[in-house]
Amino acid sequence: MVHGKLLVRQIALGGAVLSIHQRGNNVKLVAKRPTPGAADICFRWGGTIGEALELLKSKHIAVLEGPTPRRTADLKPSESIFFRDPDGNLLELMAASRR
Repeated sequence: MVHGKLLVRQIALGGAVLSIHQRGNNVKLVAKRPTPGAADICFRWGGTIGEALELLKSKHIAVLEGPTPRRTADLKPSESIFFRDPDGNLLELMAASRR
C-alpha cells in the first residue's frame, strides 16, 4: 500500500481484465504463496453461480469465499466464488447477472 491505496494495476485483454498487485498489500484473497509464477485467475462463468457451486461441490472442491457480489470487466453486476487449484493458486468463477 502507498498512502493508504492498494497498489493494483489492471491490463485489459479483449473482454478480460488482468489485475496485478503487490505482495503484502493486505488483500486477503490471493494465491496461497504469492510469488513470481503464482496466480489469481478469474473465469467468467456462463451459468448461474448456483450451478458453479454445484459443480465444485460435485468435484469435492472447497469454496473459500462466496457467493460474493462483484462487477465484471464491463461493469455488469455479478457474483463470484473463490477456490484453489492443486498448486494453491486462487481461482474465481464469476457469473454475470442475467437481467
